[in-house]
Amino acid sequence: MNTEAHTETTPMNSALSMVPGWYQKFKEMYISSAGTCFLLCGDIHGIAARDVSQLLFLQRSLSSKFDIVVSYHRAAGISFPLDDFFDDHERERTPETFMRERAKALLGPTFRLPQEDPYAAAVDAAGVLASANDLFTRARKPGQALSLLERLLRAEDAKDRVAVIIDCTDYLCPPANKASMAPDALDVLATLQYWGNDRTLMAQGNPVFLLTRRLSDIHEDLRDSDSGYKTISIELPDERARISHIAWYQQYRMQKALPAIPFVDLTIADVARMTAGIGLHDVEDILLLGTLEEREGQGPMGVTQSRVKSYKDDIITAKYSEIATMLEPLPNGFADLGGMDHLLELTRENIIVPMREGRRQDVLSRFLLAGPPGTGKTYYAQALAREIGFSALSLNMENILDKWVGTSERNLNEFFKFARALAPVLIFLDEADQTDLSRRGNASGNATSANLFGSMLRFAGDPALRGRVILVLASNRPDAFDPALLRRMDAIIPVLLANEDGRLHIIEKQVQAQGAMIDPLAAQLLAKQTEQYSASDLAALVREARWQAASRGSMQIERNDAESARANLRPPVTREMADWFTLKAIDACNNLRFCPPEYAPMWRNRGALHETIKEKEKTIQTGPRQSRTL
Repeated sequence: MNTEAHTETTPMNSALSMVPGWYQKFKEMYISSAGTCFLLCGDIHGIAARDVSQLLFLQRSLSSKFDIVVSYHRAAGISFPLDDFFDDHERERTPETFMRERAKALLGPTFRLPQEDPYAAAVDAAGVLASANDLFTRARKPGQALSLLERLLRAEDAKDRVAVIIDCTDYLCPPANKASMAPDALDVLATLQYWGNDRTLMAQGNPVFLLTRRLSDIHEDLRDSDSGYKTISIELPDERARISHIAWYQQYRMQKALPAIPFVDLTIADVARMTAGIGLHDVEDILLLGTLEEREGQGPMGVTQSRVKSYKDDIITAKYSEIATMLEPLPNGFADLGGMDHLLELTRENIIVPMREGRRQDVLSRFLLAGPPGTGKTYYAQALAREIGFSALSLNMENILDKWVGTSERNLNEFFKFARALAPVLIFLDEADQTDLSRRGNASGNATSANLFGSMLRFAGDPALRGRVILVLASNRPDAFDPALLRRMDAIIPVLLANEDGRLHIIEKQVQAQGAMIDPLAAQLLAKQTEQYSASDLAALVREARWQAASRGSMQIERNDAESARANLRPPVTREMADWFTLKAIDACNNLRFCPPEYAPMWRNRGALHETIKEKEKTIQTGPRQSRTL
């Protein structure tokens, strides 16, 4: 047992006094003898507090109880990092106070590495020739290193004296089929698995920590609840932790006689709120950028909303570009939308007002937008993100799916975990009916579909996310969804083709967005003659009319340009199909309040509605292709 004690107050000791929640969980499980082997996952290489990393916090905290804290990394080999880390008051030390020397004494003079290979570790991680007599430097291969560490853990005099940390365990035991693993890799997996359930090792009281950024990146045998390893997640910092760190960092710069970082159009609390979902290292980078950009001629010095958002978006894009893309909010929010008056009113009543009043449990947090293609569902999600000030992500299901067993599930679960940390956030999934998230897949025996569907159910049904994560699904086929997922939707809202007034508004917005002008009579003509046109159809119509005007050298769309555009373009969705999509959306709507008022009588009379749908399907012959089971 380590009997050394230092009472002098230092920045390091002050940071160590701020015990993170994950370390408190370890202490509770260790003290109660619930476990001695632990899996730490998540923000393992982030900052715990102030300038102390999570890993250094773990090492230093363990050193207050255990005589030896030893680490292993496949690239660096075995190390005793605290032997090289001195506070000012620790500079005078005798050899026996070094953990490496203590470990040598525990091993004894007769210990030899198995299958010694003099060439395997001739050079250490720093490029220095290894000592032939230094077992720790020579034990670079995983098998050799684990053999040495096991000897330390089991040594007769090692009880309650040794703590082992294995960093980046995913490089030792990645998720793989055991039948295809090499013998050496199987030996490593078997050794670690054996440690987790060996009662004699538990009796020694020497903790073992396996570290990995993503739990899904290590072999499932170590993740199993029967493995003996207790999983502890190191979460990204919450808003309070980010506020505390930003305040400390400002104070730290003052102590170092560095200029304070000005906050231009936001406060420290605003920065903390906007940096949800990223680590404290990244928060520091944002603050540092605020001091550099003026020197580079890129605007006023200081931290601004645009810089925080831009940097955070870059982080999200770099980490998750394969499975999600940033959804850029519309600059003017709802003012950029047309023909959606009923939907916007519902949004204000059920999302914006409850948020402003702090009624998080009343916020409409998960809903399905149903209706014909091209009615502006994506634009609505972008406008909503602007109105509520949330980051917005669009989920790319085609990139989540992978040919390797288990990878698709890991990708989706990783995204959902990230979304929780990123909250407040808006998540948008377009054409959701065409993904494995909308159906359980049991009828076809597709286990991957069933697992993805189950993950979506758990995420959509999590009450802790209400008001913090807005989940928006979009589809023109609500009837293709599994009922279990529909039950988890707060609302199924029809987003239908606009009426004449709505079409006029859309046309005016499109003309403005495309940098053109239009004669009011031409706009009215287009609005009047485009019944059953979607918002995307109207956008294409304005582009064609603008081309007609440009071909005669004008920037203004006149009546003749509008008539030519109307004659040249044909909507991709027929009137019958548009009607069918509309009827399906009304039928799926789960609350009369969410139904457009003009369709309320139809919604009330479901029997007549179903008959109308059948008649419409006869009109369009077989209707859209239906999914089959085999």
